[in-house]
Amino acid sequence: METAVIIKNLSFYYQQKKVLDHVNLQVPHKSFLAIIGPNGGGKSTLFRTILGLIKPQEGEVKVFDHSPVKARNIMGYLPQHVSFLPDFPINVLDTVLTGRYHGLLKSYHQEDRDSAFKVLKEVGMDGLEKRQIGGLSGGQLQRVFLARALVRNPKLLLLDEPMASVDPQMQYSFYQLLDQLKKRMTIILVTHDVGAVSEQVDHIACLNQRLFYHGPVDEAAHGLEEVYGCPLELISHGIPHRILREH
Repeated sequence: METAVIIKNLSFYYQQKKVLDHVNLQVPHKSFLAIIGPNGGGKSTLFRTILGLIKPQEGEVKVFDHSPVKARNIMGYLPQHVSFLPDFPINVLDTVLTGRYHGLLKSYHQEDRDSAFKVLKEVGMDGLEKRQIGGLSGGQLQRVFLARALVRNPKLLLLDEPMASVDPQMQYSFYQLLDQLKKRMTIILVTHDVGAVSEQVDHIACLNQRLFYHGPVDEAAHGLEEVYGCPLELISHGIPHRILREH
């Protein structure tokens, strides 16, 4: 099976403070991985090393056997916060097209527009191409930004806290969409919310500077206890039992 991401002995420091401590992780292609853990546990830092935004002091990261920088053209990214002016006169279609930016003074091709219309339909935003993004709801905005991440047809999709501004009903439909996308790409979801573990997620990585657990959802309870430092009860959606431990 093809491997999407390989991380070996990865360590990272911020001003002499260790944020990641010898992390080893392999992510198979066309799998859905949720990286969870407490705030300050290094989730976003790990994400940034996969994206090639920062270089680790120790260890290495490979994305489809390439360095993260060289693999950027096959990665799609949905950040936790997207800053924009609500009154800025840009519509849904033009926002998605920015995901296929070719450089200053270079115009978009018909292939770019065809791809944008295709992904807008896929995320359920077709028909709203001319709507100004400042008039969209939080859930609609997330779908537009997801379409922008998908417009290049990436092999790896990275999502950083994508449910932070989405209501529960929209969260369910968003996960249903991700369940379809994982049939053709690898998805890595970063979150601090254990509730993000859903029936669509294949594996969980429990991170708190060190990687305490990486494996199937239904075996994650022990790893989660080590990460959060307390006993817990984990409800595993889509699995016909609950994992219970003494409190």
